[in-house]
Formats: sequence, C-alpha cells, structure tokens
Amino acid sequence: MNPRASPRRMGRPVRRPGEPDTRDRILDAAIRLFAENGYEATSIKEITRAVNLTESSLYRHFKGKEDLLAEIIAYTGRMVSQPLPGPGVTTAGGASVFRQLFETPADAFGDNPHALLVCRFFFMEGPRNREILDFQKYMMEEKADEEVGRILREEVDAGRILPCDIREVSRLINVLRYQWCYRVSILDWDEGYDPERSKRYLDPVIRFFEDLYCTGGNAPVSGDKNIPEEH
Repeated sequence: MNPRASPRRMGRPVRRPGEPDTRDRILDAAIRLFAENGYEATSIKEITRAVNLTESSLYRHFKGKEDLLAEIIAYTGRMVSQPLPGPGVTTAGGASVFRQLFETPADAFGDNPHALLVCRFFFMEGPRNREILDFQKYMMEEKADEEVGRILREEVDAGRILPCDIREVSRLINVLRYQWCYRVSILDWDEGYDPERSKRYLDPVIRFFEDLYCTGGNAPVSGDKNIPEEH
C-alpha cells in the first residue's frame, strides 16, 4: 500500500454522468407517488423505498413531506412561469397564436411526464389542501390570464388578430385549457397520454378562435373540418 496515496472515500456511491442526483431522485419519486396514491396516503417510507434510500438519507435533503410539497410547488411555479412564445414566433411556421397557445401545453406534457403527474396531483389534492388550491388559483388563473393577455395584445398590435376584449378572450382560452388539463390528467388517465390525440381533441377549439379572430392575411388555410370523433 502506498502511504502517499489518498485514502479512499467511503459513504455515498459516485453518481454516474447524466444520472439524477439524490435530491432529484427523491423529488421524482414523491411526485409520482403523490400523483398515484395521494399526498396523505403516501408515507416517507414508501418514498425512500422507491429510491432505495434510508429515511435518514432522505432527511438530509428534505425535512419531511411538507418540505417535499413546498419544493414541488416551487418547481411547478418555475415551470408554469416560463414565458409562452410571443408575437411572430407562431406565424413564422404557419400556425396561429391560438394553435400555439393550446398545443404548447399538449407538447409540454409529452416532453415532460413530470408536468402531467404534477397536474394530476394538484387536481386530486386541491380540494383538500389549501396551499395547493391557492397556488392553482394564482398560477393557473391570474398569472395565466396575464401571460395570455400579453401575447394577444401584442398580436392585435401587430395586426395578426382582430381587436377583441383581451381580458375576456384570455379568460376563455385559459378556462378551456384548464378543462383540457383536467381531462388528460384525471378523466383519461387510464388511457395513457398521447400528445397527437390531445391535439386532435383541441383542433376544433383552435379553429373556433382562428375563424373568429385571425385576420384575412394571417388566417390559416383550413383543412378537412370533419374531425373524427374521439371515442
């Protein structure tokens, strides 16, 4: 044995490149278990078992379930606060701002399964958890209306959509998006999530707004409006 050699560190295994760190693994497991079983029905022991840790190891990262919930809310706040595409971005590819507003969440759920799990968890727990309910009302109503209103106002100013009651149209768009979120995260949960199926479901809604508000030169060319009925 070389006396000059550095002593080998004992304890936690070395994380492989690209592997989530322990804190992220714990949070991922908590999101999944809360969405599947509910917040109250999920124990710390079940979370640690899912990530092959001891409870003491978890407590080095989170104080308990309330701390996990606070982190999930903060994570969701950062995710929801990402700005939506502004004016010009949507029309550059031939799609209207309305298609972008509805299809962006559909793609986001496909790209980030955690987003869909968090949505399900919030819908399940909101009626019995005031902290979650208040967060939903603020981020998914007030902040969403503000962001969609900003985009629509810029689209009107650029002449890409007709003048309208920005506040009312923003509210209607978000009510419909909220209903769609409930459908895919609660009502259709057992069917699995398919972004393309969601887009087909949303297409008549998108066309409704396009027909009402897109200006002549920016209105997309409608394809076959006989959309197959979803079963």
